[in-house]
Amino acid sequence: MWIYFLACFLICLVCTAIGFKNYIWFMSIGYGIAVAGAAVGIEIVGICQGVNPSLPFYILDKLLLLQLFVYGVRLSTFLSIRESESRSYRSALKANAQSHVSVAAKFGIWCAVSILYVLQVSPVMFRIANRVETTAGMFFGIVGFVISFVGFMVEATADNQKSAAKKKNPHDFVSSGLFKFVRCPNYLGEIVFWTGIFISGWGALNNWWQWVCALLGYAMIVGVMVSGAQRLEKRQNKNYGDRIEYQQYAQNTPMLIPLLKTRHSSVHTK
Repeated sequence: MWIYFLACFLICLVCTAIGFKNYIWFMSIGYGIAVAGAAVGIEIVGICQGVNPSLPFYILDKLLLLQLFVYGVRLSTFLSIRESESRSYRSALKANAQSHVSVAAKFGIWCAVSILYVLQVSPVMFRIANRVETTAGMFFGIVGFVISFVGFMVEATADNQKSAAKKKNPHDFVSSGLFKFVRCPNYLGEIVFWTGIFISGWGALNNWWQWVCALLGYAMIVGVMVSGAQRLEKRQNKNYGDRIEYQQYAQNTPMLIPLLKTRHSSVHTK
């Protein structure tokens, strides 16, 4: 079991090392590369360990690993393209690169995010390492795969819709497409994706510490996404808060959960 942890952790360290050039990359481009790399690492270790489940479980495990890999590649590619094409993102990155972050702090972030990424993929890692072939393992694996696929599609669609809208009008907020239903659909999509990955491990986690790892990874990434959505809200308020159309949009559109009408108290009125 520990060979899976060690392999994934080392791979995540290598994949996120680009953050030493700009510490934001520890949690953006490096994040996507690390998830894809961890999926490859799990597959390689499984082959070396001689993991050979029956055909239905074999196919399901490969689909889950493929989904993690595609998710990571798509995210890192999207972020790389966005940062290369968007003047505002390039300016923000330049400012971040010039801000003083000590080598010790970067080293701490590097290790912390690498551990987090291993914990996030741990439900899939455990179901493969444990070689559990039960009805519950199959059921939750399929349910988790479907949920994570929906989350992947929501996040990818929202990213593409926002990029297209910003190309047309870079100085306006986005309220079309999935943004009609929630203000942060890309964050919602990522939460749904990792919810599916977490569920995919149910029925395959066979002791308390595996549950702790899976729960920690899931809870931490959900917390990161909620915090990220809240930070985005503050930037949106700063940029558009004095516009009546944004006030109406923010008051009538939930931040993350569709159909949940919550008052957007941070929007100010004149």
